[in-house]
Amino acid sequence: MGAGGAQARLPLADGGHTVAVAVEDRAGNPASDQGSFAVDTQPPVVTIAAPAEGSYHRAAAVEVSGTAVDADPQTTVRAIVNGRDAGTCAAASGAFTCAVLLTEGPNTVEVVAADRLGHQTRASRVLVLDTLPPQVAIAEPPTGTMTRDTETTVTGTVTDAYVFSVKVGEVAAAIEGTPQQDAGGHAVYPCPAGCPFTATAVPLVDGENALVATAVDAAGHAPVTSQPVLVIVDRESPRVQIQDPAANSYVRGPVVTVQGTASDNRALGLVTVNAQPVEGCALGATSCQFTVEV
Repeated sequence: MGAGGAQARLPLADGGHTVAVAVEDRAGNPASDQGSFAVDTQPPVVTIAAPAEGSYHRAAAVEVSGTAVDADPQTTVRAIVNGRDAGTCAAASGAFTCAVLLTEGPNTVEVVAADRLGHQTRASRVLVLDTLPPQVAIAEPPTGTMTRDTETTVTGTVTDAYVFSVKVGEVAAAIEGTPQQDAGGHAVYPCPAGCPFTATAVPLVDGENALVATAVDAAGHAPVTSQPVLVIVDRESPRVQIQDPAANSYVRGPVVTVQGTASDNRALGLVTVNAQPVEGCALGATSCQFTVEV
């Protein structure tokens, strides 16, 4: 120890401390001094409170918030998005808020807290940006389909980065694909190139049915609907009448001319006489007259 100097080793715990030094010379003259300081051997404790891990967002600008606790009151917090520095976050009283910009798709957002002694701690979240609403279209049945069934199967395609659900009317459709789980544990289907869907047992009523598929994505865009597909249910039989020859009449033959009419409240299908198609009765006509030699 050199002249005029003194040192001592004191084991100190983390936190604030005050040291007091007293000295006197050989003549008995006293002197003293004291100082305060803080010991900090621990890195900051960082917790991201929001947004949730794996959450989906419609807008690129996102606010990340949480707490960064450390003995150093001047601990700084910075954000890093996909490996790039996104700037210093607002931090006060142990809380921080970071304004970050996401790019389309998954983003790794890190928050780095550092004290003046060089201690650092990181916390991260994966946040997903999806700015585009889904697209959905019905492939089958084709519009204008006529049936006498009480229900039908509807197939089509839904396209979106992260599809949550597809319904046809109130019937949930099965989506073909490998689901992932969102932040809430719900199944989400990555369908950027389109995924087939199938809705079975879609109910039909007599008359016209406008079938519409509705798609919902994980990012919370407004539900998107397909173009309507018209399915006509006709459970009433067509009417057919042979006008000539008369019932129970006798004819000379061997060739007989048959005349009559056919009609339907919606549209005629194939009209035949003795299994032979009748010319002059067009498919889709509501009525026709026919003359056939048999």
